[in-house]
Amino acid sequence: MTQKTPIHRQGVHPSGLPRPRIHCSPGIRYGPYVFVSGQMATDWTQGRPAHTKLPHLGDSVRVEVREAFRNFKAVIEAAGGTVFDVARVDNYYGNRLVTPGHLAARDEFYPIDPMEKPASTAAQVDRLPAEGCRYAVEGIVVLPEAGPRRSVVTDAVPRSPGRLPMGIQAGDFVFLSGRLAADYKQGIAMEARPLPFGWFGSPIKLQTEYILKAQRAILEAGGLSLADVVKSEVFLLDPYHITGLDEVWQEYFPKDPPARSLILCDGLAWEGGVVEINHIARMPNSRLERRTITTPRAPAPLFYEPQAVKVGPLVFLSTQVAQDGGGLDPGARPHPEFPCIGSPGRLEGEIILRNVGAICEAAGGSLADVAKVQTVLNDLGQLDAVNEVWKRAFPSVPPAWTVVGIKGSQPIAGATMLCDVIACVPA
Repeated sequence: MTQKTPIHRQGVHPSGLPRPRIHCSPGIRYGPYVFVSGQMATDWTQGRPAHTKLPHLGDSVRVEVREAFRNFKAVIEAAGGTVFDVARVDNYYGNRLVTPGHLAARDEFYPIDPMEKPASTAAQVDRLPAEGCRYAVEGIVVLPEAGPRRSVVTDAVPRSPGRLPMGIQAGDFVFLSGRLAADYKQGIAMEARPLPFGWFGSPIKLQTEYILKAQRAILEAGGLSLADVVKSEVFLLDPYHITGLDEVWQEYFPKDPPARSLILCDGLAWEGGVVEINHIARMPNSRLERRTITTPRAPAPLFYEPQAVKVGPLVFLSTQVAQDGGGLDPGARPHPEFPCIGSPGRLEGEIILRNVGAICEAAGGSLADVAKVQTVLNDLGQLDAVNEVWKRAFPSVPPAWTVVGIKGSQPIAGATMLCDVIACVPA
């Protein structure tokens, strides 16, 4: 019997692109999957380059986004792929005014049918690690060796005016773009608006239901259902909306819910929108086994989500905050008698990685198998402390890492940091 060559997790470092000042790999490749760190218009020797600050045909944003995409492209090509292999991107804006320049620059890199471009999600944040940068992009690449690629489209739901696809099948997975409860004509759809009188109706429940119905229709057009969803990202403006979100989530995912990350942001694309949701779903004919991961060595989730879902070698973890099953872990703050020893960035980071390691071990791997992390910080001034935690936890090949700063609160009271994590566990 022929023995398969083992797959190893590899760091991706493009030649000519200086190493980031934060402890991350520009990209991580595991078999046909490539995870790209958040890329900005910086070479990490200075902040935003001077030429991106000058007017360029009236649009300096386009020049900045173009620089970010060049770095993004360099990482992908160093991993053996092309920009046309990107399955999903997450975009972070410093403000809504970035949108036109972003879309124009993106179209330069993707001169193809909008429905064939990568699935895309966009959210507004307060700050990025490189001073002056207003845009960052990160992505998940699925190389052709994983299987066929096709767009997933239906006329049953409105199309985005942002020239965005509804979904992309890449190998064993379908990636859905982030969706808001918008009709893409007049703003938030009438069905997703509370009654115009009294205190009746919940915006978060109405909008979540509208989005999930639309995404169910998109998945059905591709031969899938919501039951095939294995990972969701939910972008929220207000942590108080989690209760209403969960009430709808339980209705649409009554059994074996997907792993889910609740990511707080400072703004969404449409005025009046309070939630944006994207999904990763497993193709029904996939030979990759799906398994819900549970371990007593990590806290039980505080919300309606499992600790993690493993599909083949990929482990999708749910919301990671420094919690102990009942709220903020007491160890996330300095000892009251020694308030000057310890910082939230270090203490919360250590607790989060301890829990992530336990979940990865329950999935058959270890903390060293983490491939991709998104980190949301209330105070980017804590990034240096978090960076030191990362250096100790990942001494050789650190994961791809995206860091953004927000003004709002985190999902649990007192927390200042949240992580979204994907690991690749060797078969």
